[in-house]
Amino acid sequence: MNTVSLNDAVDAITAILETVDRGNTGAMFDALVEIELLSVDAVTTHGVRELLGQGESSPQGKLLFENAA
Repeated sequence: MNTVSLNDAVDAITAILETVDRGNTGAMFDALVEIELLSVDAVTTHGVRELLGQGESSPQGKLLFENAA
């Protein structure tokens, strides 16, 4: 598991939350959109890495093409 990307995303989101102007609805909206994009990217990247990591460690059976049709 690669926690560096997850930590980077959490740090970036924390920085956004700490600096957003709570009196400006436009700024809050922009901050929430940025948080959503960072979250989706981090979760997707982490999920793909986890799936690829599982694929490397699990043996693949023999693929019989005649059975696929």
